[in-house]
Amino acid sequence: MTTAPDTEAENIASEATNEEDESLGTQSEIESLGSCKLKVKAQVPADKVTELLDKNYRDLISSLELPGFRRGRVPRDLVEKRYGGDIEKDLKEGLLNDSFLEVVQENELKIVGRPKFDEISFERDQPFSYEADVEVRPEFDLQKYKGIEVEREESELKDEEIDKEIDRLRERNATLQPVERGEAEADDWYVGSYRLLDGDTEIQESGEVAFKPSDKEIASFVVEELPDAVSRLGDEKVLKLEGVKVPDVFPEESLRGKDVNMEVTIEETKRLQLPEVDDDFAKALDVESAEKLRSEVRESLEARNRYAEDQKVEERVIEKIESELDFELPEGLIDDQKKSHKVRLQHQLIQMGRSKDEIEEELKKAETMADDDIRKEVKRHFILEAIAEKEKVFATEDDVQGRILALAQVYQRKPEEIVQELQQTGRLEELRVDIRHGKVRQILREKAKVSGNGASTSDEPKAAETAEKTSEETASES
Repeated sequence: MTTAPDTEAENIASEATNEEDESLGTQSEIESLGSCKLKVKAQVPADKVTELLDKNYRDLISSLELPGFRRGRVPRDLVEKRYGGDIEKDLKEGLLNDSFLEVVQENELKIVGRPKFDEISFERDQPFSYEADVEVRPEFDLQKYKGIEVEREESELKDEEIDKEIDRLRERNATLQPVERGEAEADDWYVGSYRLLDGDTEIQESGEVAFKPSDKEIASFVVEELPDAVSRLGDEKVLKLEGVKVPDVFPEESLRGKDVNMEVTIEETKRLQLPEVDDDFAKALDVESAEKLRSEVRESLEARNRYAEDQKVEERVIEKIESELDFELPEGLIDDQKKSHKVRLQHQLIQMGRSKDEIEEELKKAETMADDDIRKEVKRHFILEAIAEKEKVFATEDDVQGRILALAQVYQRKPEEIVQELQQTGRLEELRVDIRHGKVRQILREKAKVSGNGASTSDEPKAAETAEKTSEETASES
């Protein structure tokens, strides 16, 4: 496909001596390479390149001062000799960006990923030309997405679930009380210090450490036999462990992956003392009575369950839409997602203290599994985007600010810090997409034909927030 230069804009520019033509008049040809891939061949006319090059030189000369010349009086040939390389490099980069943007806008290309530029040609008095391989969003017929028939099932909330949630609140408000070392158990807390030894030689001394033997971990060291070792400790103060592997995240790089001996000196042992579920406990959570607390916990769990089932309904609707659609996916985007997934998994495994061999083995296992999951995720993304366009669904600035405030509250940070982090990591647009897709999912659920014992879906999209308040916010407030 060829786009002709903007002749009307050129005529206006020729009539207005003090105004510059902002259009580059880029001419382009676009060829389909299949699987959402296009090859773009574009060029900017030679006279436009010369015009912009002359302008850049004029702008520099007007502000340049060199020995022996007044400002604005430096000969161009001298400027070209000294600064020509930089000026032409800047113009070349500017032409590439601006002309490619013109091609995208004029041809309404919905590009995904980054274009790959090639055959870039920039010479004086010649057209500026280049080629670019790009991937675009797949085109498909959306078909039916409203009135999808799905089932909804809600299970009755059991008293045991309420008891479990109240116990969770008790644990959050428990206090640590001293317990005799000989009576301490695997779920109690042991406080002291440790040191690492190579044989009998100390190689690393630590500060204070606290651990729970049932977790099988001391600091970042995984110790599988820890519960048994503690049970044999009795009234002894020093716990001796042999052949403990130093994790790959240990600060001292020279020790990583080595087997060392560990001596842990136990200074004190403590046990969690859970509060009784009475009116005093309820009032500590800003609830008037134990009976009222149980009632609020029930309501919170019911709201949470309704929200969870809403999500399941949305998932069933989307899966039915997906099953009716078959279209090509941008393979370059798939590859980029695979690489990102691999990097994230590798980082998680390093944080877990896995060895190099273990990490490589886990990455190989995950590679095949990740392919299907990523393809499904990418396909779903394009379907939700297509529905968002049809339904004119957007993430407004108020939506974004609301989500940022919620994140700031959860992580107890300032909103501006959250914004800065999102911008630095390039995840602000991901946040907008997540908000937009959330709205689409809600539309799909509300427009679905739902049957089953829980067919009346929740109209309140913030049910999850309601569900968390009693069990989490009240605990943190206390």
